[in-house]
Amino acid sequence: MWLEERRSYEKYQNEDSVWLTKYSNPYTSQPLNDHLNKLMDKTDIRPHGRKLTWYSIRRGCATMWADDGGLQDAQEQLRHTELKTTLGYASSPEKKRENLANDLW
Repeated sequence: MWLEERRSYEKYQNEDSVWLTKYSNPYTSQPLNDHLNKLMDKTDIRPHGRKLTWYSIRRGCATMWADDGGLQDAQEQLRHTELKTTLGYASSPEKKRENLANDLW
């Protein structure tokens, strides 16, 4: 797992960022989105009219973690210190909320 492997790299000592550039700087959204676009160009991944960004992938993962494991699991996976931050990432589909409400009542 990357979080274990990164401990062996000196540039990650005392650094909280999950990934660093070759210059030991934390990645920002634009370079990550550039990498994502290059990956999509080299593969069969097609956005089908959606704007795919690292943030949209992170948000989708947060929603899946929250739905399947709970908000605390999502918080841990996203490395948020505040649950309130995770709530901003995780969204609950309307149909799922409707089904849950019907099941509960």
